Amino acid sequence: MHIAATDSIELELGEPRAIYGYKNKLFVIDRKAIDNFIQIYDINTGEFLFSFAPMGQGPGEFSSLNSISIYNADDAVRLSLYDFGNKIATYDFSEVLSAKEEVMPINVMYVSDTGLRMYGLSKTNNGYIASGRFRDGKFALLNDSLELLKFTGEYRKKPKSSYPEEVHFMANYGRQYFSEDRHYMADCVTAASLLTLYEMKGNDLIKQWEYVIEDLNYDVEAGAVPVYKSNRGYASVSIGNKYVYAIYSGEPAMTPDFCGKEVHVFDKMTGEMTKKFMLDRRSSHIVVDEDSRKMYIESDFPEPVVLIYDLDIEI
Repeated sequence: MHIAATDSIELELGEPRAIYGYKNKLFVIDRKAIDNFIQIYDINTGEFLFSFAPMGQGPGEFSSLNSISIYNADDAVRLSLYDFGNKIATYDFSEVLSAKEEVMPINVMYVSDTGLRMYGLSKTNNGYIASGRFRDGKFALLNDSLELLKFTGEYRKKPKSSYPEEVHFMANYGRQYFSEDRHYMADCVTAASLLTLYEMKGNDLIKQWEYVIEDLNYDVEAGAVPVYKSNRGYASVSIGNKYVYAIYSGEPAMTPDFCGKEVHVFDKMTGEMTKKFMLDRRSSHIVVDEDSRKMYIESDFPEPVVLIYDLDIEI
């Protein structure tokens, strides 16, 4: 079913990396920021509010912002930012809104102290979960002090058993997306058309379902680099109360821009695909607000913009 946007939010960005929605605010990470990595917009009005998370090497500054976690802790809302391979900085959410550009983190932890080779790092209700090049599982579960609890999760099966472990870890690279209550996590492999939903119970990660269009497939060149034979899969995921929404690419794995026009909607409990939307332009990121029945889609074509769609689905 083809759908058209009903409204839009113009973004003054270099290159959006991800968007996050929380309490009528839209947080956008700009990977080519000039000064601050994060811009915040009012979802209802489209008004730009302020930016923060400055670039640099000093206190409260970031070199390569990777992800945002917003969560409840000790009767307060916290916001954590993962500076890729460097640190995770935690803020009081109310202070972010009041101090704006001048806000400073209330806690900073350095990931180098863990000894783990991390790609992603996100907050859970009982600590943190990391993805990276781990031999004993696809994910590492850590406590609130970033101390390793255990490894969990499985990599995709190797196309050939002779392929080196390090190459296979690289081929399994993907991104993780969380429900607002941090109780569910969706995992996507960048170079494969599949999506896995996990439930997080205490310090356990339990697979709920998996949807596979095309599994991971690659060759290995002399330089020990995977050459992908499978297509790109899901570019972005938003987990609602009843459904899981995902932008599907289906383009060749070596395509420079990771985006797509299809939105696949899955039943959150069963993994059954219940609906498929066709967008009016190629898009990279999705945020769905089931309460307001709105779908926010970020597209870079021809310029960065968040398109707003009415969610035509029974919730």
